[in-house]
Amino acid sequence: HEGLKARALRQSCAAALKDLEDPQLSDWLSLSRFLAETADEVSWAVEEADRFKVAADRYVVGMAGRLKEAAAEYLKAMRVFAERERCAGHLAAAKRIALEAEGFFRKARTSALEDVNVVSGLKNGEVYRRLSQAAEGLQKSADLLAEILVARK
Repeated sequence: HEGLKARALRQSCAAALKDLEDPQLSDWLSLSRFLAETADEVSWAVEEADRFKVAADRYVVGMAGRLKEAAAEYLKAMRVFAERERCAGHLAAAKRIALEAEGFFRKARTSALEDVNVVSGLKNGEVYRRLSQAAEGLQKSADLLAEILVARK
């Protein structure tokens, strides 16, 4: 009786593993990981801004605004994934907007390094870095989703 249960469980597990042999499974898992890391970076940026008492200057506001816009475009792409052209358009927009956030980062880092208050500059720089990494994560996610889209027949 126990042997039959074990055999049934083994067969069930084998069938489940066979279902996971989707050639794009690793891409989907990577995409999930990129998005989770992006969300973590934004969360950490908010926590560090609060802990370090970093004011929402024009760079933080600009980067956060661009990240929000890029994420909205990315969400639109996911919603129309079955429609190649529309999805590709939203992915391109998400990537472009995330690159704009990166532009804010470069200006923000320059400003932080020129700050006469070194500690303030370091604190701000850490928040900027987190937001920049979130923008990079969105770009990677957009690139990978585009690859998945192209690979679909």
